[in-house]
Amino acid sequence: MDIPIRPILQPMQEFGPCLRAILAERDISASELSRVMAYKSRNSVFRILDGEGGHAARQAFLERLIDEDPLLLSPEERERLEQALEISRVGQTGFVNNRALMELMLDAEMEEHDPPVRIISVDGNTLQPESVAAYLKTVEELEVTIIGCCDREIFSKLGELIRFCKGKTKLGIRHYIYTDERTMIRSISAIHPVLYFSCYEAFAVEPGVFSQEKEAMYRANSIFLHAREKSGEWYDQMLLLVDRRIFCRMNRRPSGAYLAFKMLLEKDSEKMRPFKTQLSAEGQVSDYLQYVKDCLHLEQGRSIYMIKLDIPISFVHPDVLVSCALDGFAAESMGSGEELGALVEQMAVVQLQRWENYFGKHKPTHVILSRREMERFAKTGRQTDHFFILRPYTPSERGAILRNIRAHAQSNPYFHVCFFKGAFDTPPVSEIALYEGAGMLLTKPYTHYNLAQDHAEALIPDATFCRQYKEFFMQDLLANHVLTQEETLAELDRLIQLAEYSE
Repeated sequence: MDIPIRPILQPMQEFGPCLRAILAERDISASELSRVMAYKSRNSVFRILDGEGGHAARQAFLERLIDEDPLLLSPEERERLEQALEISRVGQTGFVNNRALMELMLDAEMEEHDPPVRIISVDGNTLQPESVAAYLKTVEELEVTIIGCCDREIFSKLGELIRFCKGKTKLGIRHYIYTDERTMIRSISAIHPVLYFSCYEAFAVEPGVFSQEKEAMYRANSIFLHAREKSGEWYDQMLLLVDRRIFCRMNRRPSGAYLAFKMLLEKDSEKMRPFKTQLSAEGQVSDYLQYVKDCLHLEQGRSIYMIKLDIPISFVHPDVLVSCALDGFAAESMGSGEELGALVEQMAVVQLQRWENYFGKHKPTHVILSRREMERFAKTGRQTDHFFILRPYTPSERGAILRNIRAHAQSNPYFHVCFFKGAFDTPPVSEIALYEGAGMLLTKPYTHYNLAQDHAEALIPDATFCRQYKEFFMQDLLANHVLTQEETLAELDRLIQLAEYSE
């Protein structure tokens, strides 16, 4: 995704110290800077350097400094000052957390990729990727247990391993993550490359649940491989993370001690909170009714802060959905006659409750959409996550859907819709929704909600994580990366015209 989000620069400084360092590099005093910028009082610059005043004052000063450019700043120095300005606004932890949330939304790493992930043997040699691939070809079953190791590049490589093993090797992965307020967001961002694979399970180890000794074990970073080769023999392999993205491979040993360790972890997991929910893999007709009931329970009466590519199905009135569902179920041969009619009728009741909740509750709903994907919806009548059992919406149906959204966007004080702007109009690859008081739901888009296939959702109820996401949503995304309400209404008018006159 071509989003111009720069990597985090080191060192991380607040605005005053950062500006002092740049002045020192040029041997320019604060008084001289004040003079060349024609400030009536040099105290204005001293207050900025001492961290006094608010964010607006610092922002105005930086804009003037860049515009007049008395220091002839290099591009790298401008980046340093812009980063420092944001750090002064939200603090270092808040800044790093916001970058991690941006990673999560865009599924892209903000920091430099160097160093690469390496596995070294006790003799100091690096294990090459082709050697790993060659070994995996000899393995019929592989259990992977991970403690910590929450680095995005590591989990990108793990995602490659999962794809390599698909259809060849029986694979299971259990991940134990020590979580606290400082590390939660970065951990979730790190595991995102594998979050939606059905073979991946993750458990949150929360502070204070276990003894200090056991908590220290879960703070460690290691990977255990339990492999059954085609010969039928089981072998254990241990990888210790000894430096950033550098693992040391222990000598292989016959299976034994790992099994006892595995039993200990599985017993501990009873006191842990799973990171994600895995939906039914059977995809029976009744599963869809339960799914929409679960969605209603999650949404009802809550404040909602959502990043979505295009129209959520909960924004579609059941009068439209019933016709689409009957046609779709019939086409998929997923039911017939009275049974199908009764199911659709029950689903329509629940969907009406969801629709009324979104447009009638007296708590805010904020949703940010992609203009590009909304335009595609207007032309085709298909959502990015269009339920595979629904036929496409007709031009009149999609026009009605959009007109309803526009009406509420203009007059409903509790319903707020807007579009990403600029570079962010390239659709985020992760859909994120905070249901305040329940948790934050991460959803992989383009899944079409076929529960018989590999569909997963991760509901993360951690209160600190939810609070940090809400701050990021309101103070960063809404403040900097969306169209105004006037621009949004004009865009909806354009989409309505496009929908109603599309073939």
